[in-house]
Amino acid sequence: MKHRYDVEPTVEAIRSMAEQLRKKAAKLDDLASEMIATGNLSLAGDAANVVNNPVSHMHYLVDRPLAAMANPEDC
Repeated sequence: MKHRYDVEPTVEAIRSMAEQLRKKAAKLDDLASEMIATGNLSLAGDAANVVNNPVSHMHYLVDRPLAAMANPEDC
């Protein structure tokens, strides 16, 4: 089939990001619960750090497909 690429590396990157986001969501829930229990407003800064920390391997969503398209034998 024309334009059939090896999507596995990109799929792995997407799944890895999903797992990282699930872990970040759980951490945010934990911080919210701790904030309620302690009344410690400074935990909001920790929550901001969780959100601002980038998801690794995001570049694979673009780099890998572009690299595959650069190989004419793959088209």
